[in-house]
Amino acid sequence: MHQTKKPLKLATVVVASLSIILLQGCNREIDARQAHVERGLIYKKDASDPFNGTLTNVGVTDVGKRYAAQYGAWAGSCMVPVSDGQFDGTAVCKDANGKKIGEFTYSKGQIDGALKMWASDTGNLMMAATIHGGMPDGVEERYNPKTGKIISRINYSAGQKVGEEKLWDITGETLLTDLVWENGRKTGVSRSGAYEEHYVAGIYDGTWKTCNLSDAVTGEKRRAYFAKAQVYPAMAQQLGGTYFYAAMVDDPADVICKEKVYKNGVEQVAAPAPSNPDSENACFDAKVAAFRKANGEDAPIMNDVMQEWEAGCKK
Repeated sequence: MHQTKKPLKLATVVVASLSIILLQGCNREIDARQAHVERGLIYKKDASDPFNGTLTNVGVTDVGKRYAAQYGAWAGSCMVPVSDGQFDGTAVCKDANGKKIGEFTYSKGQIDGALKMWASDTGNLMMAATIHGGMPDGVEERYNPKTGKIISRINYSAGQKVGEEKLWDITGETLLTDLVWENGRKTGVSRSGAYEEHYVAGIYDGTWKTCNLSDAVTGEKRRAYFAKAQVYPAMAQQLGGTYFYAAMVDDPADVICKEKVYKNGVEQVAAPAPSNPDSENACFDAKVAAFRKANGEDAPIMNDVMQEWEAGCKK
């Protein structure tokens, strides 16, 4: 009996040791500089099989792709779980001080799931979204990194806008675009640049405006507005949100807006102002008085002359 127990004990130790080795192998951690990519798969240098484990010191934009790249350069790096040579799991990115600046969910080498990014200096959330099949799916929100105020909220389904779309200026103080999407058609108001547009089910409807700085604004005030008009669009493009020139001025009188009115997609032409009989009579009487003064009270007035005066007074 004692002789049969010893081999069993030895076998148990061997199996346990192999399990530990395999477990350690699955949880290997290597620096990205120790790896290379071959045919789209990640390998540890000099290894013949795709890497399994955790990759460290991966660049933020290498992980966050275009979503991170839109914010410019990032100071920090990411730890990324890798399965069979592909990013797979939740990648976490931190700055040099260990503060989390990004979180990206991967599946088989593609961003698939929740993603979030934070500003390194303030810690404020900058973007939160969900990606499926390479496209936004669900609510995408963007925030001003300095103030933390929301500047964009758009709902997506398989990459298409559905339901609510709201865009604020970059300060988060002024709501500029407020739309509802249904079957690819928008209803509501959109303000961007010089334009204010109104839609009903994708059709022009309402008062459209084109707004520009008044020529009466000159000197330092005009230069200050132009400087602001350059900064706001650049920030909106990078951070999200939008901008509207008429909302950027301190005094509404500094902007001149031209308007067009649409109904069911058709531009409405303003009806001519009705003529004022009193005004026409006063005009005609003035011409008669001028004629009498020049030619005498009894001078005859030809009929065609009076018709000409009447026509002129109606204009």
